[in-house]
Order: sequence, then structure tokens, then C-alpha cells
Amino acid sequence: PGLYLVEHVVDQVVNHGKPVRSVKSGKTCFVVSKSLDDVPPSHPGFDQPLGHPLEIVPIANPVTPMGPDVAIRVQVLYKGKPLPDSRVSFIPRGATLAEGFDENFERRTTENGTASFTPREGNYYLVVVHHKTDEKGDDYESTSYAATLTVFVPDVCPCCGE
Repeated sequence: PGLYLVEHVVDQVVNHGKPVRSVKSGKTCFVVSKSLDDVPPSHPGFDQPLGHPLEIVPIANPVTPMGPDVAIRVQVLYKGKPLPDSRVSFIPRGATLAEGFDENFERRTTENGTASFTPREGNYYLVVVHHKTDEKGDDYESTSYAATLTVFVPDVCPCCGE
């Protein structure tokens, strides 16, 4: 029993007209419990940075308690430091974001790199941030970073189970 975190990192040079280093990281959390009827609400460790170059770190537990009207709160770190004024998308499965900046599902990070989104319904949510730089290498002209966090929001109230 406890909280588990799964993470993955890909770092490769891609070429779609010009060589770009693409660094992507993704993670998700889940809880294992002896009984689904009695899941403890506290599970430490979800808020620990893993050291990815661009990383989404949950501030509030992304698993328990989670449900509609419970905020998904995150901090975006770039090379271990908060990344201000960055676009964070909170995309529900099956949704298409509006062109430009989608006020319903996107937020800008604060000066501390934090952003928050409150889902109104249960669904899977993909939290995404991108960051492009002029970092060059021997075999690439720039670097593009992406980080994701997948959050499952059950369609049940965490307070009363309805």
C-alpha cells in the first residue's frame, strides 16, 4: 500500500527541417490500498522534484483526495528553478483546446512557477508545459522541452463519496 510515481524521460535530436534537441518528461501518480472503501487521504512523496530539465511538480496531492471541484495545483521547474509566465494546459481527455490561449483549460504560471486548475467533472487530465530555448549543440540548433503530468479525476466527491 502507498503512493507510487511513474516517470519517463526522452532526450533525442529530431529533424523536421532543422535539427532540434527534444527533451520530454512525463509522470503520473497512483495509490495502492488494501481496500478501495478505506483509502487513506495522506500519501507523502508526490511533491518531490525528480530533477528533470523541465518538470511539473504537484503541489497538492494529485491522487487523494481527488474529485470534481478539487484543484490540480502544480509548480513548473526549469533546471530546478521556478519557471514564471509559462503556459500550462490542463487538457481533459476528449477535449480540443481553442486556438491561441484557451481560458477554460490553460493558465499562466506565477512568478513562483505555480498554476492551478479546478476540474468540474471527472476525467483524465493531461497537464502539459512546453519551453523552447536557443541552447545549441554540435548536432542541433535549438532545444525544445516538454513536461507532462497525467491526473485521473474520479467522478466522485472526495468528501462524501457521492
